[in-house]
Amino acid sequence: MATLIMTAKLNGVDPQAWLADVLAHIADMPISRLEQLLPWNWVASSVKAVAALAQLMAHKTDRDQADKNRALVRDVLLRNWDPIGISGIPEAKNEYDDYADVVLGMLINENATAEDIAGYLFKIATEDMALSDRKMAKLCDRAAELVVALRSNLEQA
Repeated sequence: MATLIMTAKLNGVDPQAWLADVLAHIADMPISRLEQLLPWNWVASSVKAVAALAQLMAHKTDRDQADKNRALVRDVLLRNWDPIGISGIPEAKNEYDDYADVVLGMLINENATAEDIAGYLFKIATEDMALSDRKMAKLCDRAAELVVALRSNLEQA
């Protein structure tokens, strides 16, 4: 237990919040995304969003609508965020799908604000991708505003 607590602290994560969230959501987390539960990858909203999206995609009609919604969010991320410059590479169009899933979950299930989404995108770009934060804040803010503007166009399955 001490190792878990220290690992969380070393990664700037509140150990109590992390452990509580992980224990509450690990059963609903798809095995392919378990790495998101590690302290260095963990974002409280991402765990909840991915679990909610997994439930949303449980039925085929729900999955079809979720795929359409994800495509809308993916398009915004590719066109307006794209921190690694892949938008012109057709083979890489799904590069940001994991992030689109989290953003979609935040948007639909948590009623996230543009500030919440920009914070998530900024963390991904600067911490996970280790990119400079010099111009990243503006990219994240703009993409988040556009994603939040999509909210009325997204249909919940």
